[in-house]
Amino acid sequence: MEIAHRNIWVNATTFALHTVVTDRDVYLHTLPMFHVNGWSMPFAMAGIGVKQVVLRKIDGTEILHRVAEHGVTVMCAAPTVVNAILDAAQRLGR
Repeated sequence: MEIAHRNIWVNATTFALHTVVTDRDVYLHTLPMFHVNGWSMPFAMAGIGVKQVVLRKIDGTEILHRVAEHGVTVMCAAPTVVNAILDAAQRLGR
């Protein structure tokens, strides 16, 4: 599949409008950009001016730490990532 700049712009704009994200949100990268272009979320967030928080690897405990530290309000996650977060929350008693 070929992705042009226009495709990225249209997808990012549509996704940003659909999620109703504002410049007051904080986005945590939990979806790899190689996976369908990260659903264009990094581009949508940058276009709106959202603060972005990155992870070196997916780890439930680290995700919970970043959410608490940075006030994360938005993230996209596969079911396995959600399970990792829920498992870490249960281990930590949260």
